[in-house]
Amino acid sequence: MKLSQVFRAAALATVAFGAGAARADAVEDFYGSHDITLVVSAAPAGGADIYARAFAPVFAKHMPGRPNVIVTNVPGASGLTAGSQLQSQTEPDGTTFTLLQSNNLYIPLIKKGQVPFDPREVDWLGSLSRERHVLVTWKTSGLKTFQDVLDAEEPVIIGATTLNQINGTLPELMRQALPDVPIKIVTGYQGTGEILLAMQRGEVAARSQSVTSLFAGSEAKYLETGELIPLLQLTRMGDPKLDGVPLVTDFVPPEIASNVFDFVFLPVAASRPFAVPKGVPEDRLAAMRKAFEDAAADPEFAEAMAKLNSETELLTGQEVADIVTRVYQTPDDTLDMFREFLN
Repeated sequence: MKLSQVFRAAALATVAFGAGAARADAVEDFYGSHDITLVVSAAPAGGADIYARAFAPVFAKHMPGRPNVIVTNVPGASGLTAGSQLQSQTEPDGTTFTLLQSNNLYIPLIKKGQVPFDPREVDWLGSLSRERHVLVTWKTSGLKTFQDVLDAEEPVIIGATTLNQINGTLPELMRQALPDVPIKIVTGYQGTGEILLAMQRGEVAARSQSVTSLFAGSEAKYLETGELIPLLQLTRMGDPKLDGVPLVTDFVPPEIASNVFDFVFLPVAASRPFAVPKGVPEDRLAAMRKAFEDAAADPEFAEAMAKLNSETELLTGQEVADIVTRVYQTPDDTLDMFREFLN
């Protein structure tokens, strides 16, 4: 190589390095003067809120410019209120990201044209958990195991927010998959806290909730005292902390388990999915994704989760996007079967 070519290559490398450094400085300068809002698509004190509030300060630590991260709650429509707000009303400048819900990855597909949110039209930062769900009862219900539900002579009433939210979807699928079991779903509650009060008052006998909120939420003390009793794991792969509690797939017909239930279990693999609106500048989006992954791997966050008797399992933004792609490739016959169940 001629000497002039060497100088030219060196100059180009210097320019490229300088441009990259300038972009990094611009990102740091931006976040050094802007707060970030983390929107939680569920009510305070539940599993999602616990994750968000533990994660926010660690995420802030790994962001260029060390911005403040302010956590707010926008519950409603099983997370779709926050999803719609993120997609259509949020400025795509990198100052807002939202913790959505796993059902937000498939309900828009099931209800095409009826839901103002499309999980393909946001950019994903990642997910912090592969959540599992469990059916629980209150000590005064008379139920001690799921066999008591199977043997019940009167309908066992399960409280839920809506059938679109996972705490209603999974019990409703179970009810229809086990037509000879006397189960009734009552919806309309504003959150798991309201359903707990309904169980304590004897209005309902059971509810579905995440394993995280059972062991780490504000009501975990009731599990320790034996007042909350796990009956059935609403998952195909059980949680080690619930050893001895049976799986719903042990009871439902194999065809339904491998189609309808597995369709729901796929997005539940991304139980704590975080997203930003489309259009965030590439350098800021890259910084947020890196901070997300670094924070998820930070021992400080792991320690915070351990204190809550909970664990994290990182999925990258690309892995969440891949799950969305797989969900939208679901065969029509499975979708029709699922729609029939929900209807």
